[in-house]
Amino acid sequence: DFLDTTPKKPKTNTSSTGGNVCVWDAPDVPLTKKSDAYSYGILLLVLLMQKSPSPETDKKIISNKHSLISPDCEPRLVTLMEDCWNSDSISRPDFAEIVSTILS
Repeated sequence: DFLDTTPKKPKTNTSSTGGNVCVWDAPDVPLTKKSDAYSYGILLLVLLMQKSPSPETDKKIISNKHSLISPDCEPRLVTLMEDCWNSDSISRPDFAEIVSTILS
């Protein structure tokens, strides 16, 4: 409703352990700094595509269907997002690498 000023809860998914997680949380357990890189990849997608992630976003990323990314997106940013979403959290970039990629 247009006049409804009730605060909205962030969209959540149910984790494999039964708890709720935000759509842009990494599927990692336990969460680490590399989990933050995953979340940053989702944030970058939101900024570039100008739309919020849906509950299907994680499923598409996990199944390596990167159809979420516009074909017009700059290739280095596509690579950065895909690196951030690497299923092996250790292989994700750290934030020094992320900043370096963005500034290059």
